[in-house]
Amino acid sequence: LLAMAATLPVAAEGWFTSSYTGLGYIDEDGLDDDAFASNFSGGYAWNDHWGVEAGFAGFNEFEDSISSTQGQIDTRFDLSGWTLGVNAFVPMENRWYVTARAGVFFWDGDLEVSGPGTPLNVSVNEDGTDFYVGAGIGYQWFRRWSAGLGITYYGVDAGDFDSGVTIVGLQTSYRF
Repeated sequence: LLAMAATLPVAAEGWFTSSYTGLGYIDEDGLDDDAFASNFSGGYAWNDHWGVEAGFAGFNEFEDSISSTQGQIDTRFDLSGWTLGVNAFVPMENRWYVTARAGVFFWDGDLEVSGPGTPLNVSVNEDGTDFYVGAGIGYQWFRRWSAGLGITYYGVDAGDFDSGVTIVGLQTSYRF
């Protein structure tokens, strides 16, 4: 049992977890808001610089209101999805690093538009496949744990709604 336990850290070499937590921003006609957002992923790095990742991105509800001559129109958008992509880790001097990531975003969104009068009450559930791309800069605090600031853009193209959501926030990573 001791011999098996001693080999576990070696067997986990190359695996990592990563997360972005911060504010998600969206700017589309009739919907301009920010909300708490987070992305958690796990992956495997086949060397010190390149790896693959799979994860989940979740956003709190985006809400906006605009005034019209007929009254106030309210818009709500709920978005979440799975990610699958590649990432790069580039160490710099004095334990600093930069990261980059890109891949496919499999999303599901619920859009509600309501206003005065029945014709304006609309509820749409849409899903799709788009891309994501991100970058970050950070500091490797310990041999296996690092933290920094990152930004990731998630494309969302659903009919007339052709926009995306950007997460800006704290990025953390742990390498096994």
